Amino acid sequence: MTSVEVNIAERLLGHLRAGTADSAETDLRLPAWHYFDEGHAARERALFFRTPLLATVSSALPESGSFVTFDLIGVPLLLVRQEDGSLAGFRNVCRHRGGPVEQQACGSRRVFTCRYHGWTYDRDGALRNVPYAQAFDSVDPVCHGLVRIGTAERHGLVFVTLGSTEPPDVAAWLGPELDEQIGALGLDRWSLFVNESFVQPVNWKLVADGLIDILHPKFLHPDSVGKLILTHTHTWDRYGRHGLLAMARHKLDRFRDELPEGTDLRRYVITNFILFPNVMLVSQPDHFELWSVFPDAGSAQRSTTSIRFLVPKKPETDAERAPLEQSWEILRDAVTGEDWPMAQAIQKAANCSGTPEPIEFVYGRDEVPVQHLHRRLADDLAAEGWPKPVS
Repeated sequence: MTSVEVNIAERLLGHLRAGTADSAETDLRLPAWHYFDEGHAARERALFFRTPLLATVSSALPESGSFVTFDLIGVPLLLVRQEDGSLAGFRNVCRHRGGPVEQQACGSRRVFTCRYHGWTYDRDGALRNVPYAQAFDSVDPVCHGLVRIGTAERHGLVFVTLGSTEPPDVAAWLGPELDEQIGALGLDRWSLFVNESFVQPVNWKLVADGLIDILHPKFLHPDSVGKLILTHTHTWDRYGRHGLLAMARHKLDRFRDELPEGTDLRRYVITNFILFPNVMLVSQPDHFELWSVFPDAGSAQRSTTSIRFLVPKKPETDAERAPLEQSWEILRDAVTGEDWPMAQAIQKAANCSGTPEPIEFVYGRDEVPVQHLHRRLADDLAAEGWPKPVS
């Protein structure tokens, strides 16, 4: 174990024995309109466009010519592995009349062709061929390549900046301490096993709130997650905008009175790296869960959640696949059957918060990761000149 892991495990055991948890200094009150106001949603989307965003994982693009396509906050993207092994990101938009140059979600290509009029582009985004080129007076191939998106890889993760062509400085964004800890995980050698996306009729923050809330497992998930995690036994470490949440597995309780010498407490800890504003990287015994939650391009009350499983090696047999598939089924059922219906009910409550009087949501001192998300959002929006409506 690293010194960080040892420290976290010992802190968790101390909290378990004392019946405590890491806490914020005060409660936080948040107006419910944060979850439905379109003006506020537009300001948050603008913040996302300026922020390095996790788009996918490196193992999704294993070799030159490998590509993936997807939309992030309404922006159609095409990421392509280059001949030299680097990664390039483009808007998946033909420079002729705006059609997609690739319609498949993933695969491998030598060139990309728009099916509307046949304009063709190389892997590096350069315009390769224009049918009936003699009819275009102002099309210079040098100036009509695909529009680049700032793209960078670090620690097996792929980040983009939607509002810039410059690659994001991911190391600086994470900060030295968190960058070192994530680098130590060795995710650049791990493989993608699950890659699913879900569109929900709720504000993105309601999904994020549920993912980093540490007080609800035994109440909302009594027959699944609640049996695995000790509710209200957690640590929290802040790294600038980001943070590391650690939770205790139920089996840690066996050491409440005595800790045998040589016990590896790491086995009883779940860590969740929270990368502002919308990414969670959760450790599990045989895989990592990688979550990303994005606001919708057109509605404050819609969002997209991507869930990925990263594994140390791709399973090759049914016996190797079975425990991973079981973990996915448990997670999917808990999320789609319990978490997200609750989020939809909260969205409904927020929407009617003005009758007969405005509603505020209250986050207690022990709900420190959720507080952190909303306080950092408020700080960044305030830096842009917007009021800071949290207390």
